[in-house]
Amino acid sequence: MLEACAAKIGLIFTFAPERTVSEGFLSLLIDEATSHGADVRLVELVCSEAKIEQRLAGRSRKQFGKLSSIKEYRKLRAAGAFAVPNTLTPDLKIDTTVSAPRASATLIAETLKQPRKRKRSHS
Repeated sequence: MLEACAAKIGLIFTFAPERTVSEGFLSLLIDEATSHGADVRLVELVCSEAKIEQRLAGRSRKQFGKLSSIKEYRKLRAAGAFAVPNTLTPDLKIDTTVSAPRASATLIAETLKQPRKRKRSHS
């Protein structure tokens, strides 16, 4: 990753926050990447609970070994597995409940073409 940052090669890192990941992980990753010349952009994808549960039943989730049980998802959610404080400010936030994958990808690509509007803020 650091070589890609220094060489200004594009790198996409996807991350789903959950409580097993240390609180400062993303901030450390961002600090390390930017110290090696990367221009880090954060995109937050949000979705309604109803749509998440609908998507859990998708065939591709099982194919790729992803969580596909609504019962297990509800159990994890009730236990606070997905309740993670977010101290980072995204450059773009997309509600995938209403945004189709291709439209979301286009919006992300257009955002990445634009110069940064503000300094990165995180703790």
